[in-house]
Amino acid sequence: MLDVVDVEQSPDTDIALAKLSAPVRDIRPLRLSRTAPVTGEPLRLVGWGATTADGSPETHLQMGDFTVTGLDEHDVYVSGAAPSADTSACPYDSGAPYFAETATGPRLVSVESTGPDCPHTGPETTSRVDTVARWIRHQIR
Repeated sequence: MLDVVDVEQSPDTDIALAKLSAPVRDIRPLRLSRTAPVTGEPLRLVGWGATTADGSPETHLQMGDFTVTGLDEHDVYVSGAAPSADTSACPYDSGAPYFAETATGPRLVSVESTGPDCPHTGPETTSRVDTVARWIRHQIR
């Protein structure tokens, strides 16, 4: 088990980076998106969140597919697509990655921020990665 020894909060978005007590060498990091997502783009979320609004964290990694429904300066709005339209992030999913599957491998597009109770069919608010990718790269040097 690794300890978190420092946390840096993005000055612009709801994204933070945690510095660990030792390097993680057996997990390949996701590439950071450098371009804004587009409406209609499919994304995948993986996380340990509850599967109901009042539940506990899951013991098995969960996955759902989403569609980008809009964006603004700092946020990407997504709605559930599969396994059902009410697929949504839930408690304990905060900070979970939304990534796009591309020909060159997965690309981190946004990070879970906030949303209504789950499950729900409305938009979920996630924090854009492309707008802070330079800040992230600077922090991890």
